[in-house]
Amino acid sequence: MAREIEEYLKEGLVNIVGGCCGSTPEHIRAIAEVAKKYEPRKIEHYWESKN
Repeated sequence: MAREIEEYLKEGLVNIVGGCCGSTPEHIRAIAEVAKKYEPRKIEHYWESKN
C-alpha cells in the first residue's frame, strides 16, 4: 500500500493518509516512512485565486 500511496504523494494529490480497520502497525509505519518524504498538498482557496 505504501508504494501506491507514494504515487499520489509524488503527484501532490494528498494532504493526509492513514489506515483502516485492517491496517496493522507495520502498514502504518511503512506509509509514514514514505509520507514523511513529501510536503502536504497546497490548497488554493477560492477567494485567493480571485485576487
